[in-house]
Amino acid sequence: MKNIYSVLFFLYLNFNCYAQKDVFSQLNNNWIKLTTVNNEVVIYNPCAAENQSFTVIDQEDKNILAYHWGQQSSFHQIILILELTNGIKAKLDDGSEIELVEFDTQKNIYKLHWSDNQNTEILSILFTNEKNRGNFKIVNQPCTDCWQLEDCN
Repeated sequence: MKNIYSVLFFLYLNFNCYAQKDVFSQLNNNWIKLTTVNNEVVIYNPCAAENQSFTVIDQEDKNILAYHWGQQSSFHQIILILELTNGIKAKLDDGSEIELVEFDTQKNIYKLHWSDNQNTEILSILFTNEKNRGNFKIVNQPCTDCWQLEDCN
């Protein structure tokens, strides 16, 4: 009887590891922030910082979410990844959670919801996978919005 429980427990652990890997493969990409400009969803590059993005890095014993906030970055270990009917939910090491859910499947647009450990939403932003970059118009913020005209030449 002990052997049966051991085998069942082993199978359960194995299934969970494979399920986590499969869900992780959906998340494991470079993601670029999208912005709505004049009712069009575009990749908007600010003049004073890089566009926001995030990357999920698969390391040997842990998965890391690297979120790039323009001029700064934050790094969080992913503790748990769950598959949702319309996306993915991940728990992070600081107690916060992210959900990446389908927003417009035809255009491959996803919405990232990030909540702190009190379940208060920190941000909610549209993203697309790096592979879909070519499907969106790129808009560069005019240099003069950030700097003097003579500094822009």
